[in-house]
Amino acid sequence: MDEQVKRFEKYVKNNNLAIEKYNLNNLKFAECLDITSLEVKGCFNVNLTIPPLNITRLLMVKSKFDLEGIQNMIQLTELYLPCNFLKNISQLQYLVNLKILGLNNNNLRDIRPLGKLKQLETLNIAENKIQNINTLFNLVNLHNIELDKNAVKDNTCFKALNNVTELRMINCQQNNIQSVRYLVNLQILHICRNNIDKITPLSQLHFLRELYISRCNLDNDISALSCLTQLYRIDMDYNRICDITPIRYLVNLEMLCMSNNRITDISILRNLVNLEFVNMSVNYVQDLLPIENLARRDSFVIGLQMQPTPEIINCYLNVRTIFLSKEMNKLAVDKHKSLNKNIIQWRINIDKITLNCLDVSNVNLIKIIQLFQQINNIDDEKVQQ
Repeated sequence: MDEQVKRFEKYVKNNNLAIEKYNLNNLKFAECLDITSLEVKGCFNVNLTIPPLNITRLLMVKSKFDLEGIQNMIQLTELYLPCNFLKNISQLQYLVNLKILGLNNNNLRDIRPLGKLKQLETLNIAENKIQNINTLFNLVNLHNIELDKNAVKDNTCFKALNNVTELRMINCQQNNIQSVRYLVNLQILHICRNNIDKITPLSQLHFLRELYISRCNLDNDISALSCLTQLYRIDMDYNRICDITPIRYLVNLEMLCMSNNRITDISILRNLVNLEFVNMSVNYVQDLLPIENLARRDSFVIGLQMQPTPEIINCYLNVRTIFLSKEMNKLAVDKHKSLNKNIIQWRINIDKITLNCLDVSNVNLIKIIQLFQQINNIDDEKVQQ
């Protein structure tokens, strides 16, 4: 066996060989024992012309190599090639047994070779320069697609992709989501950071369980959500939403993130008994009493940004985690002497506190009090009053 090959024997574990930041000097991996998985990160002079015969999983990250030869690795079922400045992937069309393919963070414009990979189930082509994805029309076994940060203009191929259950289209530079309505089996949808005015097409996604649609410039009409009764996670932070009435029908909801909107009334949350996490910070909410019963549970988490009262604080004696925003940390001692006492006592009963974006998990009560005093400029004498 070649001396260079012998040096890598010690890195082989459970038929997996991992090499990082090494000049491979045209090492022929076919001679590298009986490996089935190969990981190469930050290496130079990688030669794939004579591949290992039994390899089924290959990961190449930030490495200098030529795809020539990879077409012979037809036994591959998993291939990850992120961050390699790839432009031409024509050789990949021969890897017909691929089920998982990662091509994110490259310079791809043309993905037509992927149209022949009929066994593909998971595809990540995020952060490229792709405009047309119609070649995916033939990939009927696709379940998960990631299209983040591309320039997709036409997504009509979605009409044929009935098996897709998870779709990520973050920062896709497109304004309509009309084609998404064809993905009738979709369970998870990420469409953050797109300029979307209406979400009406989502009303037909009756199996949707998770929806991430923050920073989309959404207006006040979210009536489409009332049809999505399977939803248990919603993230709609940083939009222009005022009325959350349609959410009242989502009885399975466990997590609701709607910070940085224009919400004033959260009374509809009163009957959502499965809620465990609510973030309504940076809104115009003044009354938290509608969620008093929810907040008494041990597992409830809430994010607030408002001037509280002692009565409100007492509602959250069992809250496990609370996020106190900057506004909440501008408490004036002279105006809220009783409130400060309540807050300090209240901390005994919770596990985690975030004050002004500072996580102070797993610290004792004395440290919590000290941090609270420091942020709010409270000295010991005032606390004891």
